[in-house]
Amino acid sequence: MKELTTNENEKVELMIKGAQLGDYTMQFDLANYYKTSEQHSEAIQWFLKALAHNNKKENLTIYNYLGNCYLEGSGLEKDIKKAQYWFEKSALKGNAYGQFGVASCHDENHSYTKAFEWYKKAADHGDSNALFNVAYCYEWGEGVEKDLSKSFEWFLKSAEKGDAEAQYRIGMRYTMGKGVERDLYKAFNWYYKSSKNGYINSMFQLGYMYASGKGTSFDGAKSLKWLSRASEGYEHAKTVIGFLNHFGLNSMSKELNYADQMNISESIKKNTIESLRKCGACDNICKGFFKSTLDGGLSFNVCNDCLKCMDLEQIKEKFKSEIGDRILYHTHYLANFLPLIIYCRDENKVVNSNLESFITQLEDCAKE
Repeated sequence: MKELTTNENEKVELMIKGAQLGDYTMQFDLANYYKTSEQHSEAIQWFLKALAHNNKKENLTIYNYLGNCYLEGSGLEKDIKKAQYWFEKSALKGNAYGQFGVASCHDENHSYTKAFEWYKKAADHGDSNALFNVAYCYEWGEGVEKDLSKSFEWFLKSAEKGDAEAQYRIGMRYTMGKGVERDLYKAFNWYYKSSKNGYINSMFQLGYMYASGKGTSFDGAKSLKWLSRASEGYEHAKTVIGFLNHFGLNSMSKELNYADQMNISESIKKNTIESLRKCGACDNICKGFFKSTLDGGLSFNVCNDCLKCMDLEQIKEKFKSEIGDRILYHTHYLANFLPLIIYCRDENKVVNSNLESFITQLEDCAKE
């Protein structure tokens, strides 16, 4: 905790003296000071005293803060029942934060129908988080009947308020045509907005779209820029950037850290491509090529080792909910970055027989 200046110390001492004498304003200010300093135990103590000394005056900020402390266990023991008590005092006054808090308490208790009702009340007041959660409930049928069209509508409301994850979800919906007509150009625009708001999944999608020329024109430099940013925390982007780095194809973006680089380089030396996705059959990290559906997104993965001991019917049975009536393909998602790989090879004038072998393998793959 940073040290106080002399003036700040004097102000705090005055607040403490006034608070101890029962001054409501001083108690409230002191509690807020402790709250800002994340000294939650002290903040709770003085907020409760402020309420006790002025119990006729409603203070929704205090109610919400106490509800949040009990919900998260900040400064006191977690207690969902007490959290709900304080949130309800705010929620019943029409406060959106309080309504969201009540919904969160019902969510914690797995009372999804009640949670949805309160999320909806908060969403009707324009709360961005509540808008997102209403959309989520419609998407998965939690507390309400599943409805992808309504889910899209509510995600869109949240996205238009600037929620980065909602913007990503809208992009994915346009990519996959779920609850809305498929439109890759609109998907690209939403991924771009989400990326500018710092959402790393969208950065990967932008890198992919610039690399494949889907939803926008091919642009190798922009693809590398966004994939490089995404590689700081998104495993699939690490694989692409690591592949390019290994063959000296990526002079335009920063290197991965040493451990990531070595992991990918060792994989390539063994003539496999590390996918960095978990196999749905053995729960290990997949290596090389795998079976997947093609519908604008990969829904599951099966590694080479499992493919050797599972026939097509066994795969269809294990992943029947993911596959449905779709067709299975032999693929690897690096195949979707072939235009970028070839662009980087030509730009950097790289001649490498091992690289050409990988390009041939990827050319034989199905693309998303």
